[in-house]
Amino acid sequence: GPHEAPVARGMLHGTRCVWVGNGFAPAGKVAFKGSLDLSPWLYVMPAELAPFKVLLLSYGAADGFSAVQYCSVLQDMAEATGVTMQPSDASGDGLTSVAPSPQPPQPLTEVQLGQVVAVAQALADLTLPGGATIYLPDERGVLARAGDLAFNDAPWLAGQPSSAFVRLVHPRISAHVAARLGTPSLRRLLLAASADSMALGTVGGAEAFGQSEALTTRLRHIISDYPEGPGVLMELLQNADDAGATSLELMLDDTTYPSGSILSPAMAVWQGPALLVANDALFSPSDFANISRIGQDSKASRPTSIGRFGLGFNAVYHFTDLPSFVSGDYLVIFDPHAKYLPGVSAAQPGLKIAFARAQLLQQFPDAFTPFNHLGCTMQERFMGTLFRFPLRGPTAAAASDIKTSPTSSADVAALLDSFRRQLPSALLFLKNIR
Repeated sequence: GPHEAPVARGMLHGTRCVWVGNGFAPAGKVAFKGSLDLSPWLYVMPAELAPFKVLLLSYGAADGFSAVQYCSVLQDMAEATGVTMQPSDASGDGLTSVAPSPQPPQPLTEVQLGQVVAVAQALADLTLPGGATIYLPDERGVLARAGDLAFNDAPWLAGQPSSAFVRLVHPRISAHVAARLGTPSLRRLLLAASADSMALGTVGGAEAFGQSEALTTRLRHIISDYPEGPGVLMELLQNADDAGATSLELMLDDTTYPSGSILSPAMAVWQGPALLVANDALFSPSDFANISRIGQDSKASRPTSIGRFGLGFNAVYHFTDLPSFVSGDYLVIFDPHAKYLPGVSAAQPGLKIAFARAQLLQQFPDAFTPFNHLGCTMQERFMGTLFRFPLRGPTAAAASDIKTSPTSSADVAALLDSFRRQLPSALLFLKNIR
C-alpha cells in the first residue's frame, strides 16, 4: 500500500541489501553456498548473480553460512515463537540481554521444525562459537536451551516416574547432534539425580571419583611387576584381613547379562563373566582415598598393614580394565581408559555412586543386576565389600592400553584352583580371617 513504502525505506535505511530472487534481504543474511531453505532467516544467492560474486562479497554477502549465523537463526526463532523477548540494552552499557517472554512459547510450525533440525545438523559439523546460546526443540516442538533438555538414550524408561521430570529433545534431533550441541543424555541425568554430592562432567549430582594418577601406561608397567597367578588373589585376601574382615568369599560368575539398560552403550563389553570377591568389612573414608591412588603405596603410612590397597591391588588389571566394588552405601567403578563410563575424564576416571537411597536397580537393571550376589542386593546398605572384576574378553582386550591378552572363565577357574591349594599356608600369616 502507499503507506508501506515509507516504513520499508525507514527500516532499510543504511542497510546493504541484495536481491535473493523474490525480494531483497540484508547482505549479512545471504551466502553463495547453502543447501538449506532457511528463509526468512537466511538466504542463498541466486545462481544468476554468481558472476558478481566478488562485488557482492565486498558488499557484505558471505561465501557460506557460519556457525554464528546458524546460532542467530535459532535465537531469532526462539524470539519469534515467544521463548525469549527482543534483546534490550536497558543498562546503557552496550551489553544486550535476552529475557524470557511473559507469554507461553508457541510450538514451531512444521516448516520451522524442519529448518531447526537442518540448522542443528549443520551446526553439529562446525566449531561452535564460545558462549553461544543454542536452542533446540523439545518433544512438543517448543524451543528451549540445549542444556535444559536431554536426549533419550534410555527408551526402556518411557512413561516411568523416574524420567518424568526430564524435558526431552525432539525425536528428530539425533543423539549425536544433541550431544554435540550441549544436550546431556537421559542416562547421565538419571545417574546424577540418583547420587549424593556428585558431578558428572557438566551435570550436577554425581562425584567424579577415580584413580587420578592411573594412566593406562602406568598400570601397564605396574602389572608387569606383578606376575599373573594366585598372587593377585593373595593381594585381595591380605587387603580384606587388614580391614578386619573375618571371612572372604570368591565366586566365578559365568553369566553374560543383557545390555539394554546399562549406564552407557560402551559398557556392554563388560556384561560378561566376572570374578566376584566379597568380605564382611566396610570401607572407611581413608580406604576410599587409598584405593583411588595408584602412585603411592598406602602401606607406608600403616606399618601394621600387609597390603591395604597399595600398588598390589592394581594387579587385578591383569584380567580386567573396569574393576568395581560395593561397600556400605556406595558403588565405585574405575575406568582408567575414561571411555566406558559416562561423564568420566582422564583426570578422574571413575564414578562413586551413592546407591542405597536411589532407584538405580529400577532405572538401570541390566547395569546393576550383576552385583546381586554374595548377599548384595543393590537396594539397601551392604554391610561388607563386594568386588566385581568383569573379565577382559577378546573385544575389550583388542582395545585395551593396559593389557591386550584376554582372560577367559577357564583361566579364572584355574586361578581359583591354584589359590585354593595355597590358601592353608597363607592363613598362617593373617590376623583376622580364619
